[in-house]
Amino acid sequence: MNLIQKFKYKKYYFLAKLLAGFLKKAYEKHFSSEKIDYIDTVPNYAAAGQCSKYYKSHMQILAEDLSKITRIPFLNNIIKIRDTLKQQKLDYYRRKINLTDAFKVRNCLFSYGKNILLIDDVWTTGSTLNEISSILKKAKANKIYLLTLARGA
Repeated sequence: MNLIQKFKYKKYYFLAKLLAGFLKKAYEKHFSSEKIDYIDTVPNYAAAGQCSKYYKSHMQILAEDLSKITRIPFLNNIIKIRDTLKQQKLDYYRRKINLTDAFKVRNCLFSYGKNILLIDDVWTTGSTLNEISSILKKAKANKIYLLTLARGA
């Protein structure tokens, strides 16, 4: 089982600093000359009544660690407003439609005119990052940069 799977599914969160180091190297290689205002990430869905104030997803933990080592603030401005099927269990077409209207920004003012580094763990079809990029653009983000730990099959 690889590092990402252990981090994501087994909740080996002690791997976050190591994985954030990988993301930092990719950030330095591809985006270090860009002016990035915030880091944000793919959120999990928090069902009504769930104590999400105290729960952090694996991606929030990773984003916080990346924020510390790059000194780019983690915004945490994206929320998932409805539960969806797990993307990895779907074919290409169903992945594209599964996430439609599943996300929104908490506060459009935080995105307005900003350059945002959006991170995710695995890029497979790009559906998740595409959907979130779309809502960030609707919130008038200036530029959105995408960074993932791995490319999926």
